[in-house]
Amino acid sequence: MIGLSGQAQIRECSPQLENYKVKSILKWAKEAGKSVGVVTTTRITHATPAGTYAHTSYRNFETYDGKIFNLTHQLNGCKDIAAQLIDDNSYIDVIFGGGRRKFLRKEDRDYHELDKTGERIDNRNLINDWHEKMKLMNKTHKFVWNLDDFKNLKPNEYQHVLGILAWDHMKYEVDRVAQENIDEPSIVEMTEKAIELLSTNPNGYFLLVEGGKIDLAHHDSNAKRALEEFVAFDNAIGLASNIVDQEETLMVVTADHSHEFNIGGYSIRGNPILGLVRTVEYGELSSAGYTFTSLSYGNGPGGLKEIRKRNLTETETNNIDYHQESGVFMNYETHGGEDVAIFAKGPMSHLFEGTVEQSFIAHAMAYASCIGPFDRNFYWSCETERGF
Repeated sequence: MIGLSGQAQIRECSPQLENYKVKSILKWAKEAGKSVGVVTTTRITHATPAGTYAHTSYRNFETYDGKIFNLTHQLNGCKDIAAQLIDDNSYIDVIFGGGRRKFLRKEDRDYHELDKTGERIDNRNLINDWHEKMKLMNKTHKFVWNLDDFKNLKPNEYQHVLGILAWDHMKYEVDRVAQENIDEPSIVEMTEKAIELLSTNPNGYFLLVEGGKIDLAHHDSNAKRALEEFVAFDNAIGLASNIVDQEETLMVVTADHSHEFNIGGYSIRGNPILGLVRTVEYGELSSAGYTFTSLSYGNGPGGLKEIRKRNLTETETNNIDYHQESGVFMNYETHGGEDVAIFAKGPMSHLFEGTVEQSFIAHAMAYASCIGPFDRNFYWSCETERGF
């Protein structure tokens, strides 16, 4: 469920959904005159980026493919997420992510991966529709699908930029940099470019940046890719910290959930995190007498269908495609249930302390910037309380 109140039912399609819609922090920011943008390493129709603009009773209603989302859903009052982005959210200034397959028709070849086509069966090429809508609105605009055009984007050149930079999700960072000819920007580059384009607005801006492939690697019980993705995300945070005005910019970093990801074994200091357990406190072998790794998952594709009767090697566990072992075999590792951290710095960052509900985050950010429910038209004392 995305962008709907708790009154909606999963997969519900009915006219009643209009009454259940809730606004996002991105929408509040735009209504306050700020520029707004979204950056993700997943498809831009995936759950987190969609949370900034979409209203849907099922996160997988990403496109009109005739399978997950079909004519019945449409006739009963639903619209797929890709169509919502183009039809209902043309105010978003900058969008960078993947997922062209959700915007192209089945007969449309991809711009870059020419052996692939789109998924839509409603005879709509949403990228063409976006161009036409921008023309009707008399907006300067640019659709970007390749690295060269991305790098050439300049501030104040276009009012709206739609960058769909991969056919599906964007590449994992370790795979992206291993290419002979790199064809996608990194999350660091996308973050820098988005800030560069958005920060020309004197009223400020809101930007969501998601390191979404951290999640996808964990679902595959692939710790190496997950950790490398986290490093890339951390680098994007560092880049943003260095280029924004920290006296005027609130930065918040958090996660929407955890994973069944564990570290254990009492390894000695400096032991390779992807390697085998080496310890002086307990034995370096499992109770069955075999080597094991510091990292594991509670469930996932690395689950043992029977007790392993051989030693693991570090050559094996350091392989980029290695699946860490799991307690329960599942094709797709699940999310975890523990609390996740919130980190914040900048104006009003002191609001983020203790244990809070996720929904608190957007409201605290809104209060910090006097937008949404704390806009001067609704909450006249916000700016006085904030010292504006």
